[in-house]
Amino acid sequence: MPSPLTPDLILRNGNIATLNGAGRFVQALAAKGEHIVALGRNDEIDGLKGQGTEVHEPHGDRKSTRLNPSQVV
Repeated sequence: MPSPLTPDLILRNGNIATLNGAGRFVQALAAKGEHIVALGRNDEIDGLKGQGTEVHEPHGDRKSTRLNPSQVV
Protein backbone atom coordinates (compact mmCIF):
# COMPACT_ATOMS: atom_id res chain seq x y z
CA MET A 1 0.00 0.00 0.00
CA PRO A 2 1.48 3.40 -0.95
CA SER A 3 2.25 5.96 1.70
CA PRO A 4 -0.29 8.79 2.05
CA LEU A 5 2.55 11.13 1.05
CA THR A 6 3.58 9.21 -2.08
CA PRO A 7 3.52 11.97 -4.68
CA ASP A 8 1.13 12.09 -7.62
CA LEU A 9 3.59 14.28 -9.51
CA ILE A 10 7.34 14.81 -9.60
CA LEU A 11 9.00 17.66 -11.47
CA ARG A 12 12.74 17.02 -11.89
CA ASN A 13 15.72 18.49 -13.77
CA GLY A 14 14.28 21.95 -13.32
CA ASN A 15 15.21 25.33 -11.96
CA ILE A 16 12.28 25.70 -9.56
CA ALA A 17 11.94 28.90 -7.51
CA THR A 18 10.59 28.19 -4.05
CA LEU A 19 9.54 31.83 -3.48
CA ASN A 20 10.33 31.45 0.22
CA GLY A 21 12.06 34.83 0.38
CA ALA A 22 15.57 33.39 0.42
CA GLY A 23 15.95 33.24 -3.37
CA ARG A 24 16.24 29.46 -3.19
CA PHE A 25 16.00 27.29 -6.29
CA VAL A 26 15.72 23.50 -6.33
CA GLN A 27 16.08 20.82 -9.03
CA ALA A 28 12.95 18.89 -8.15
CA LEU A 29 9.67 18.88 -6.29
CA ALA A 30 7.08 16.27 -5.37
CA ALA A 31 3.37 17.05 -5.11
CA LYS A 32 0.39 15.15 -3.76
CA GLY A 33 -2.94 16.64 -4.81
CA GLU A 34 -2.65 20.39 -4.32
CA HIS A 35 0.20 20.14 -1.81
CA ILE A 36 3.95 20.09 -2.27
CA VAL A 37 5.33 17.28 -0.12
CA ALA A 38 9.05 17.70 -0.85
CA LEU A 39 11.62 19.99 -2.47
CA GLY A 40 15.22 19.13 -3.20
CA ARG A 41 17.74 17.55 -5.54
CA ASN A 42 16.72 15.04 -8.22
CA ASP A 43 18.19 12.10 -6.29
CA GLU A 44 16.31 13.06 -3.10
CA ILE A 45 12.94 13.43 -4.83
CA ASP A 46 13.35 10.38 -7.11
CA GLY A 47 13.36 8.20 -3.99
CA LEU A 48 9.77 9.26 -3.24
CA LYS A 49 8.37 8.01 -6.55
CA GLY A 50 5.68 5.38 -6.29
CA GLN A 51 3.67 3.34 -8.73
CA GLY A 52 1.47 5.76 -10.67
CA THR A 53 3.57 8.86 -9.92
CA GLU A 54 3.78 11.07 -13.01
CA VAL A 55 7.25 12.45 -13.73
CA HIS A 56 7.79 15.59 -15.80
CA GLU A 57 11.09 17.19 -16.73
CA PRO A 58 11.12 20.92 -17.47
CA HIS A 59 14.81 20.52 -18.55
CA GLY A 60 16.16 23.54 -16.71
CA ASP A 61 13.32 25.91 -17.60
CA ARG A 62 12.65 28.22 -14.68
CA LYS A 63 9.43 27.39 -12.85
CA SER A 64 7.77 29.02 -9.86
CA THR A 65 5.92 27.09 -7.19
CA ARG A 66 3.42 29.97 -6.75
CA LEU A 67 1.96 28.65 -3.56
CA ASN A 68 1.10 29.93 -0.18
CA PRO A 69 2.40 28.36 3.04
CA SER A 70 -0.85 26.45 3.63
CA GLN A 71 -0.10 24.29 0.57
CA VAL A 72 3.19 22.92 1.88
CA VAL A 73 2.85 19.69 3.85
